[in-house]
Amino acid sequence: MRDLSYYIAKITDPEEEEAYFYADRIGQLGTPEALEAMVELLHQEDEALQYLAARALSGMEENAAALEPLMTLILAPENRQRNGALVEALEGFDLSEHFVEVVRIYLFGNFKASRLAKNYLDYTDFSISPRMIKKAKKHLSHFLNNSNQTLADEAEKAAEVSAIIAELEDMFRED
Repeated sequence: MRDLSYYIAKITDPEEEEAYFYADRIGQLGTPEALEAMVELLHQEDEALQYLAARALSGMEENAAALEPLMTLILAPENRQRNGALVEALEGFDLSEHFVEVVRIYLFGNFKASRLAKNYLDYTDFSISPRMIKKAKKHLSHFLNNSNQTLADEAEKAAEVSAIIAELEDMFRED
């Protein structure tokens, strides 16, 4: 098996045609050094490198330490229109403690990011607290105040998140 530096050289080479393969190999390595190197690549300006790093991190078994930097990158306002590929990488992470962030991605992400986030909302078992519900309501309110509710997609998002929040609030009232 080749070493980490070889794989990093491959994914950082803009001429490399098999970059996805090497990103997956880094993910299979899954070492703390590989995780640290991929988190560093998340901070690069190059979108392709960010995606390859996210892809590698998604494939690691022990990747919890990388979730916060990846979420920060996804939720950065300057990435709003190009974060779909990064949101795709969330599939390999435990999102159970990140309900609010997934709601934000659903409401404010581009088309792909929003659709992926909706899937995570539908199929992830989140650990929910009243505080998380309150934060999600705050983001929904911001969305309602700053979106074009005449657009079907945005109206659908608002209705969907409102229904999710109402259902969660009912669950806490019953307890």
